Amino acid sequence: MLVFSIFSSAALLDYGKGQIFDITHKLTSDLPIYGSKNGLGKFIWLVSSIKNGSMANESEFKLGTHTGTHVDAPSHFYQNYYEEGFDVSTLSLDVLIGPVLVVNVPRDKNITAEVMKSLKIPRGVHRVLFKTLNTDRGLMHKKEFASDFTGFKKDGAQWLVDNTDIKLVGLNLDGIQPGKYTVHCLPLRMADADGCPARYCDKPGAVCQDPRFIGGDGTTFYFHGKKDQDFCLVSDSNLHINAHFIGRRNENMGRDFTWVQSIVILFENHQLFLGALKTSTWDDSIDRLVLTFDGEPVTLPESQGAKWQSGKVSITRGSATNYVTVEVEGIFKITAKVVPITEEDSRIHNYGITKEDCFAHLDLGFKFYSLSNEVHGVLGQTYKPGYVSRLNIGAKMPVMGGYRDFHTSSLFAPDCAVARFTGSSDGDALMMPSEMPGLSCGSGIDGRGVVCKR
Repeated sequence: MLVFSIFSSAALLDYGKGQIFDITHKLTSDLPIYGSKNGLGKFIWLVSSIKNGSMANESEFKLGTHTGTHVDAPSHFYQNYYEEGFDVSTLSLDVLIGPVLVVNVPRDKNITAEVMKSLKIPRGVHRVLFKTLNTDRGLMHKKEFASDFTGFKKDGAQWLVDNTDIKLVGLNLDGIQPGKYTVHCLPLRMADADGCPARYCDKPGAVCQDPRFIGGDGTTFYFHGKKDQDFCLVSDSNLHINAHFIGRRNENMGRDFTWVQSIVILFENHQLFLGALKTSTWDDSIDRLVLTFDGEPVTLPESQGAKWQSGKVSITRGSATNYVTVEVEGIFKITAKVVPITEEDSRIHNYGITKEDCFAHLDLGFKFYSLSNEVHGVLGQTYKPGYVSRLNIGAKMPVMGGYRDFHTSSLFAPDCAVARFTGSSDGDALMMPSEMPGLSCGSGIDGRGVVCKR
């Protein structure tokens, strides 16, 4: 079996309204390259210019075949394949284009046989992109090459070959949450090349980390909200999604570090609740995901592919624990993954997380089928036709304002200032699990350990 690898990867994700979100790393002089402290340096020169009397502008560039977002051919690592001509021009498009699984790798580990086994990637999956500590550290955004990058160990690669059907793997992902997508990775068709830069893209509709959003317009931005309060993500006539934010106060920054701990989805006359249970020590084999539909608990067997259905509403496990896809036919599809803040995350970002609470939260992906032109909300507004972002895109961390516009009185109340929802919103129909931290009930009771009446 041949294992093709994509480094500093990108993907065409099956999210959003069809817009392409390009996560290929831009080629610049500061881009890190293997073994260098100084980055790529000058790589492109203008050799003919209209300004100097030429009929056209024409440039030349010089790059290594493994620069930035690129594909490795088998000839990169194996001399026999090199001699036999297995260059990038021989790579099959059937491998480079197709369904792909994005998975989270434990942030304190390289990809070993033990890690590969724990990921429980089923047979029949041919493409996998691995999210590792490289992404959290922002290694592709630093000029100096980091020799301590996270990658495959020999036993991990051998386990992959022996126990999976994977033909393509990728590392160093930006802006992608775990889930199932479609990948389009297209290197140049170069003879004799052991690798080649490639263009790699994804589609929008995501919320993850310290809440980072990928809008319907493809723009990445942050909306920090406020800890222990609720905000409207999407509001339309037949759909309303609120999120409950948890977090810690950062006295030095004047704002909270926040994460989305749970969401409530109102549609027609129904309510769906998805939440992450509070836990001090994270164990991915223990399910910390809580689901209710119209106030009744949803119970799913802890096995990948297990499915619950009621009418046009379906909930399917993407893995044995902590990951589901929720779909309402004709309205939306949402992926939800419960993830912790690890000690390494806390150290890098100075979150100040203690052993009492790992702040389990949701990474979310959205696909909408029937939004109107009047849709609003933190994320929803970015799906409006002709939406013009007011973000400072040049900022290191573009932040979406509008705290007062999106704030709601409770997790299940469609009463933000920009609300568009016209369906039923009977708060008493929603049951909150007893371990949810800091939620407020419609009855006025709030705090930890709350169960709202059904």
